[in-house]
Amino acid sequence: MVFSCRNGMILDGLLRFCKSLGFHSTMWRSDTFNKDTSQSAISAEPGGQCLRSADEFRQLIKDVFSDGSKRLIVNYYMPVLQLPYPFGHFSPLAAYEAGDDRVLLLDVYPDSVVGWVKVEDLFRAMDTIDSDSKLKRGCVVIQIL
Repeated sequence: MVFSCRNGMILDGLLRFCKSLGFHSTMWRSDTFNKDTSQSAISAEPGGQCLRSADEFRQLIKDVFSDGSKRLIVNYYMPVLQLPYPFGHFSPLAAYEAGDDRVLLLDVYPDSVVGWVKVEDLFRAMDTIDSDSKLKRGCVVIQIL
């Protein structure tokens, strides 16, 4: 399922959409319940990866921003970031500022005032269950070839 009839796209749908456009894409799903690194990701898509902590997410962010051919789109639950919208959302990340440990979230939702967000807070917003897929949220890394 690429789209949910009720609420929009789910994380697996974003991954499939990016791949259909010809981008090399990898899905990462938060998985704080499974600290055993020998187990595979909770994912409907083969090749998905787990993010077990904000530290792992931070390292992924650093890896993406150190490679000019990669981009990162996050799927997060808006209320965790103190936004008044009771649903999940997708946004690309535009920058990482290591000194304050923040990312620049390019949120285009109407009336959204989110800009720079602490990595820990964004990870908590991703570490939530999507009500349509019944799976944890996460992110997709896209490589522009």
